[in-house]
Amino acid sequence: MSMVATYPLKQTVYAHTFSGDESASFLALVREIEAEIGLVEGNLPSNITLAQEHTEHATEHLDTNTTKELAEKNKIVANYLTT
Repeated sequence: MSMVATYPLKQTVYAHTFSGDESASFLALVREIEAEIGLVEGNLPSNITLAQEHTEHATEHLDTNTTKELAEKNKIVANYLTT
């Protein structure tokens, strides 16, 4: 015969739920592109292949759908980012 004892655990858990915010999403997009461009500049003198990969990653963040959504909200920003 075996016995199993269970004890209720009382533990506080904290959580956050973030709703989609266009400003935060836009800022994150800009920071990701800046990071990739920084990596391009850092790798350009020594490793052209790696610099090209970072360039491709930077341009992937600005696909047609993203720029279309940005242009609906702010045409000047969309034009600036695509150039």
